[in-house]
Amino acid sequence: MKYKDSNQILNDVKRKISISNLLEEEKVDMVKSKKTIFKSIAVACCTVLTVTGVVFAKDIGGFVSNIFGWTSGGVNTAVENGYVANVNTEFQESNDISVSVNSFLLDNDNFDITFYIKLGDKHKKFLDDFEVEYSKIDLKDLKIVNEEGKKIFATDQGEEEERKKAYEEFEEYKKLGRTDKHDEIFEKYDLYSGGYSFGADKVGDNEFKYNITTTEVTESFPIAKKIIITFNKVQIYNSKDYKVAPWLLPDDDKCFTGEWRFEIDVPEQMINSRKPIIYKMQSCNDKKTKVDSTATLTNTAFKISIPETSTDKIDYDLLKVEPPQNIFDKIALGRAYVETSDGRKFESSGGDGGYSFNSKENKIENYSETFDLTKFDATDNLKVHIFTNSGKEIIIKYKKIK
Repeated sequence: MKYKDSNQILNDVKRKISISNLLEEEKVDMVKSKKTIFKSIAVACCTVLTVTGVVFAKDIGGFVSNIFGWTSGGVNTAVENGYVANVNTEFQESNDISVSVNSFLLDNDNFDITFYIKLGDKHKKFLDDFEVEYSKIDLKDLKIVNEEGKKIFATDQGEEEERKKAYEEFEEYKKLGRTDKHDEIFEKYDLYSGGYSFGADKVGDNEFKYNITTTEVTESFPIAKKIIITFNKVQIYNSKDYKVAPWLLPDDDKCFTGEWRFEIDVPEQMINSRKPIIYKMQSCNDKKTKVDSTATLTNTAFKISIPETSTDKIDYDLLKVEPPQNIFDKIALGRAYVETSDGRKFESSGGDGGYSFNSKENKIENYSETFDLTKFDATDNLKVHIFTNSGKEIIIKYKKIK
């Protein structure tokens, strides 16, 4: 198992400093849900690798690890065990831009997909001037649903109309003081509930590999027998020409319109193995920590949650010091890992988790964490270790339900 260095751990736990010194009504609104009808999160990232054809089978695992670019360790483990669909569709051409779907992974907790994009002579200037720091390719209005039309993934532009209607409806309720309607409206319009990272890597003279990896997803992805992929805008530009960074260029600038649509069968393994394995809490070394009776394990992740804790293992005074002497002082519940019965340790995934701090009552609420442990390497008995800002440890033991 590869362990994280101190910088990686710091980046992972910084996100856990959620809420402090808020008014009670503000706190309740914030901890209720990560969903937002306003904007999903996109993080541009670049990876460099070249992958040839693979099949949906266990023996190709080592070869295709990391095919989706930046992913969690749990996703990589699943891929190494053959939990990946390589489809290599025919290229579809529109506006001198040809696109093919290369591979994807769909589980309860993760969705990753890779496209290949070929540019024709119309885009020769972009190819001639291509520089990693300044060049960008993006599928602006990408939307992916299952055969029943249930949302699997969408960019902001991919569900622009739905978000606009949801926002308008929310604003009407907000005038009446009904901010509690947020989640109901979110579900009504079936908005994508997480963030995502994306990146395009040049893999040939006129060919690019485009990856999307979902992050911070708050709902399980729907079961799908088919995935239906549509988009009508491909953004291609070199920001050096405009003297601005790629993320500062207007959304619709340098967008080439066309029509691309793919309908792809999902392998049976990704349909039939979606039921999570349930683990029940056996014990905790801290009596003030109220823990859910169960945790869940899927093909790509292990998830736990703690409704609340006022444990003495946290130094609450350090949480309130401004400015802190050390950033770790402000992280009530920091590094965490899950340990199997044979002693293997799996770190947190570094993206899907967090908590809120109730400063009035010195209480941590709604703690959740996702680990890189998967169905492929779990044991019947698991032990979760969570370290506090005082250097003490909360240990929770779980047992698999037969």
